Amino acid sequence: MPFSPDLQRGLEAVRAFEVPGRPCLARERLSGALANLRRQRDIQQDSNWLSVYLRNTYPERLLFSGLNRRGNLFVYIVRLTGSRRIPPQRLRDKAANVPVLIEYGAPWSFAEIKRRASAASDRPQMLVPDLQGTGLAADPGFGAVRMDVYSQADDLAPISWPNATHFADCMPAGSDRVH
Repeated sequence: MPFSPDLQRGLEAVRAFEVPGRPCLARERLSGALANLRRQRDIQQDSNWLSVYLRNTYPERLLFSGLNRRGNLFVYIVRLTGSRRIPPQRLRDKAANVPVLIEYGAPWSFAEIKRRASAASDRPQMLVPDLQGTGLAADPGFGAVRMDVYSQADDLAPISWPNATHFADCMPAGSDRVH
């Protein structure tokens, strides 16, 4: 039995979105955001070797190595202490067209930040009541110390930001940023 003209037009319109040879199976259409996330995942997977190489080759100079966004572009950033140049680095495979930007002059390496944090590991507990744990992050902007603090004020979210007054001795003068 032939289909009505309206139904036939509808089937023809849908056929353009089907996988050839597999009727009723829609082609995967990626939204811009999802395509960007997949691209980022592919780049991170194909750039992992460079992070490992840099950590092993420059352990006392490396602050950060990883993927960052500059506008709409992905850029692989390497931050090193000092001004002594290293050979240019290139990514490959799906990350081949991602530029590698090497920035010199970081104040400390991640190894130095870890040493200082380890040497002062008991001090945060004295400064911040109810401290649950600390962590280090060397992101492209700065080396950050993360502190997890229990708060009885909010039973729904036991991990919360500490009160800035606890950091009076820890923060640079004029800084009100708590992270």
